[in-house]
Amino acid sequence: MDLERGLQVGLQIAKGLQLAHDAGIYHLDLKPANILLKTASVSKSADVSVKIIDFGLSQVAHSLRQEAVVQQSRSGLSRFGQAIFGTLDYAPPEQRGYTDYGEPSAKSDIFAFGKTLYRLLTKERPIEVEPEALEHAPDWFKLLYSCTRADPAKRPESAEQLVSRLNEIEDARNAKQRKQAELAKQKAEAEAEEKRQAELAKQKAEEEKRRQAELAKQKAEAEQKRQAEIARRKAEQQQQAELAKQKAEAEQKRQAEIARRKAEQQQQAELAKQKAEAEQKRQAEIARRKAEQEQQQQAELAKQKAEAEQKQQAEIARRKAEQERQVKLANYRYTDNGDGTVTDNRTGLIWLKNANCFGRKNWKTAMQLAAKLADGQCGLSDGSKPGDWRLPTKKELKAMIDTKYKRPVLSNATGTGQWKEGDALSGVQAGNYWSSTPLAIGTGYAWYVNFGYGGVDFVGKSGTNYVWPLRGGSLRL
Repeated sequence: MDLERGLQVGLQIAKGLQLAHDAGIYHLDLKPANILLKTASVSKSADVSVKIIDFGLSQVAHSLRQEAVVQQSRSGLSRFGQAIFGTLDYAPPEQRGYTDYGEPSAKSDIFAFGKTLYRLLTKERPIEVEPEALEHAPDWFKLLYSCTRADPAKRPESAEQLVSRLNEIEDARNAKQRKQAELAKQKAEAEAEEKRQAELAKQKAEEEKRRQAELAKQKAEAEQKRQAEIARRKAEQQQQAELAKQKAEAEQKRQAEIARRKAEQQQQAELAKQKAEAEQKRQAEIARRKAEQEQQQQAELAKQKAEAEQKQQAEIARRKAEQERQVKLANYRYTDNGDGTVTDNRTGLIWLKNANCFGRKNWKTAMQLAAKLADGQCGLSDGSKPGDWRLPTKKELKAMIDTKYKRPVLSNATGTGQWKEGDALSGVQAGNYWSSTPLAIGTGYAWYVNFGYGGVDFVGKSGTNYVWPLRGGSLRL
């Protein structure tokens, strides 16, 4: 494999081991034959999907050599024995009978990871991790050499650390590619500058040529203008004579216009008289309509006042009924709202009635499920939409606990006895429930509350706990 594809495959194998180790499972038989690869196309640049298979030895605690010897003594070199001996190139000393290196552990898988990646990157049988085979990738050699140390204490501490170091290799490779791209860009810019200077020189020569042509053109145009000016002056003399004729005609028109305006003034006076009479009629009509509107407004105000009085009396009755309902609710810890939700009357928070709708999930999935919860899911008919619900804080979960009771530490709706299935809430588990509160910003841990005995603790976010969403206001951490 090339280094880019090797990094894709290596990261996915390391993350797969991390998930298995977090769950307490050691593969103990990692090798190329137990790695499945799938690509979307035959292109070398296509992404590859990796699966780790055959966890058949994950529960075997004794060494591979001992198991092989036992099987061979029973029935010769059986198919099982051949399989065991076939893995010795990838098995660490603690799996080959060297008890002074301790029992097989997560670091046994890290050893097998180093041998497997060496095989994939170099095509060589991984008897030793040799620097010559990876001289073009010293960072890979350093990692794989540390993975395949005989002493487990000298190997990387965990699959998580393995993922981190692979990410460092990827970051260094990306930085190198960026530097090469920058150098290429600088070279291209220098070549472009040379081309620009040549173009400027060419443009300067062309500009001088155009300037000489422009001077010749201007000289010719100046001569044309001189001739045109002579012709203009001659035409102007003719125009002066024409203007004198037009002036006489204009005076005649002016006298005619004076007579026309006098007649028009008389006409304007008549129109003004008619306009004044029309305005008087319009004002009288406005006064009549205003009186009618005033009467209508008074009638409407009386009607509105009567309706407002009726609404006020109805509101007083409604508030009285609400006060009576609140007094009754004050005596209950929980109220079943009949729409898949339950209100905690002490905190005002609204909980999902079904406390086990989602089962056990990791922390990230729990946060996403709570945020996407909406009407029509988990028995909800409250009209809620995605974004209304959330995972409770540590303090909100602790507020539900009533330590007078065990398994679960929860009271019934009236707060006078222990919760039973269907008493306001349903599906409450005597186990750990996730909170949205992380141990600290940027860490891989979050707080949970145990509803079996009321304990509060934190655990890795990759673990699984129950999910119980709520909506409404929040209690501070």
